[in-house]
Amino acid sequence: MITFDITNRDSYEGVEQWRNNFLDSVRGADVNCSQNDEYMVPIILVGNKYDIAQKNNRQVDTRQVYADWIDSGEAIEYIETSA
Repeated sequence: MITFDITNRDSYEGVEQWRNNFLDSVRGADVNCSQNDEYMVPIILVGNKYDIAQKNNRQVDTRQVYADWIDSGEAIEYIETSA
């Protein structure tokens, strides 16, 4: 699960690097894990601060998240919430 702040564009821009860091750690922990195995690791994206975003502070559009991550197959699920 990778969480980002939907009211902060820079937070969203960091998702790819966080994903890569996670996958690198998975590959490093398992000597039998190849580059192609990364797609077998389910990634769930969580857009946080939904309550604040409802007050016109949203900087990351849901449609963009779907286009960048869900439709491309990079993640299996996307949810928005407030913690």
